[in-house]
Amino acid sequence: MCHLISLEEYKTGHEEIDRQHYFLFEMANRIVQAHNKQATIRLGNIFFRYLYGYFITEESIMKPYDYPVYAEHVQEHKQLLNKLRELIVNSENGEWVPTDFIDFIRTQLMVHIVEKDMRLC
Repeated sequence: MCHLISLEEYKTGHEEIDRQHYFLFEMANRIVQAHNKQATIRLGNIFFRYLYGYFITEESIMKPYDYPVYAEHVQEHKQLLNKLRELIVNSENGEWVPTDFIDFIRTQLMVHIVEKDMRLC
């Protein structure tokens, strides 16, 4: 079973971003541990709404500081949300593959947090 851990080394030093990262890790763990399609879809929708709000918060913090590559970062947020929405819709339409959610979280979302969001430090 896959389990994601929010480590101290993943902290950005920004209290709000770090708090939200911690909750994202917790939500991601719930999704990867879901045992059926309905639970995955329900948690996926909750995760989507939280992730959307998190991205809005992060962008509002970055913008006033003329964060380098701000536009690219915002575009990456949109791509991540689109991919998550696609996984949820596919699951709702009978194409539920639990490993797709795990792969998305581990190889796309977590990479974004670790490699891109850490630049907020």
